Parts: sequence; C-alpha cells; structure tokens
Amino acid sequence: MSAWAETGGIQLEPMSATGPLDALEPLGAIVGDAGVVGIGVPTHGARELTVLTHWIVRFLVERLGFRAVGMDEESNVGGPVDAYVQHGAGEARTVVGGLWPHHRTVEVLDIVEWMRVFTQRTPQDPVRFVGLEPDEHDSEGDDSMAYVESRLAEAVLGWHDNVGSKLVVISGATHTAVAPDRTVTIGPEAVTHRNAGSRLRERLGAGYVSLGLTFHHGVVDLGSGPHEIPVPPAQAVESTLGEPSTPVMFDLHADVAEPVRRWLDAPATMRLVGPAFDPDEPSKALMSGGSLAQWFESLVHIGKVGPVTVLASAETPDT
Repeated sequence: MSAWAETGGIQLEPMSATGPLDALEPLGAIVGDAGVVGIGVPTHGARELTVLTHWIVRFLVERLGFRAVGMDEESNVGGPVDAYVQHGAGEARTVVGGLWPHHRTVEVLDIVEWMRVFTQRTPQDPVRFVGLEPDEHDSEGDDSMAYVESRLAEAVLGWHDNVGSKLVVISGATHTAVAPDRTVTIGPEAVTHRNAGSRLRERLGAGYVSLGLTFHHGVVDLGSGPHEIPVPPAQAVESTLGEPSTPVMFDLHADVAEPVRRWLDAPATMRLVGPAFDPDEPSKALMSGGSLAQWFESLVHIGKVGPVTVLASAETPDT
C-alpha cells in the first residue's frame, strides 16, 4: 500500500488558496454534473486543510459553476455573511467573528473576502453564503446527533430543490461522508448514526459528490491554543497514507491494482480532531462504519499541518 500511497495520486504543488486552478482539473471529471459537493475535514483547526478547502472552492465556483458555499452555521448568523458577500454590508472581519468559534479564523475570512471579490466581479452571477445548521432543539443524547444529521441534509436539499444553484458544503467529514452506518468512537463510547452525506446520496445519487481531506500529524488550534497532534494510530487510514511532502489527491474510484482496491473497499478508521478533542489523548476520537471508497469519491492527504490563525478581535455571538 505504501507504493500506491506514494505514486497513486496527483501531487498538488504549490498548495495555495490562490493556486493555479489547472492543478485541480482532475476534480472536474470526479465531480461531473453533481449539483452538491461535500468537502469533509477531520478538523477545523488546521491551516492547510482550510487553505486547501479554499482552493477547491475556487475551482468549483470558477470552473464548474457552483454558486453557493454552505457551512454548519445557523441562518441568522450566515445571513450577515451573505449580506457582506452580496452587497458589501458590514465588515468582513465582523461577520466572520460572529460565526461559530471553529470558523472564526483568518483562513475562513479569506474565503469570505474572496467570495465578495468574485461577486463584485460578476454581479449578474454572484456566489452566495448559506448557513446550514439546524435551529436549537430540545432532543438530547444519541437522538440529538441523529437530528442534526437529518436537519443538515434537509437544509442542503431545501437549497437544492428551491434555489437550484450548485452548492459546496464545507463541514466535518463525519457529516459529509457517504456513511449510512457512520460510527463515531470517543474512547470507550461508540455511537452510530445514519449521517447527512448518506441521506444526500440516497436522494441525489451521483448528484452528490463527497470529497475528503486528511492529514498525518502536526499542530492544530480549535480556539483554545495550539495543540500537537502526533502520528495517527496504526489502524487509521492516515497511517497508511503516510507523510507526503506535498498534498496528494487520490481518485478513490479509479482503476487500481487488486490489493489497493481491497484496501479502499475494506472497513476503514479515520482520526477526528474536533469538539471532543482531548489533548491528553489526541487520537481518542475516530470515525468508522464504512470504507474510504464508500465515504469519498476523492481524497486529498496532507503530511504535516499547522494551526489556523484565530481572529484576535472575534466577538462572541449573542446566545
């Protein structure tokens, strides 16, 4: 598997939010005519993953005609961001400072400011910002996560059915992966739910494409300061994918040697660094319940990441 991990993908160099879109051209064939693309990350705290997301969003908007970018934000918070993108209302730093803490970063600010520039350049064909997070609710426990997954899928499908413009969904991989039996394990506790990505695939078929981003090790900042993330546990896919010096993009449905295909189709485990992150056990949270080839059409793997830059002047939204 190490040989395929080293030579079976496309190196993305240099990686930059303003990088050449031609380097991402292979994504065009993978996305095809899909109207919804999910970009799933294992953490929101890594700079390189957010920069890579920005680069992919640029490609989807500028080359494939996507005209909406959705994040897991409530509509009353996403509204001011969209007003800034559409009309220049308010200040970019202020509206991004009203997002959830994991989105209050310079890297997300860069995405929003780019969306504004694009819309100014093509006012007759603007790009929109969409808040996709469900409203507060009273359900608790396991049912709470099931509710979030169903409501996220409903929000995406509502945009698809009622607005119609192509939508990029930026969220955690646990939400966007095509995983009807997705299991999140935090230490000894394991919870299984049918996630949003599987609901979107069931309803849209090939009209929903799932892209995954992973990393091997580095430093992340989830808003409470930088934390070292060591090499992944041996059972995680990131361990097999290794430590490339530049990001590598894999087509997980391409023709490959039989041993590689068996690995891609085998049950997989992926590390998560999110709300349940424990600095004393940085590999405590894992996703399973499916294979890489089931979860994603394409995957980009990065060797080493650094922390996002948290907005120093971010304001805490009213609650």
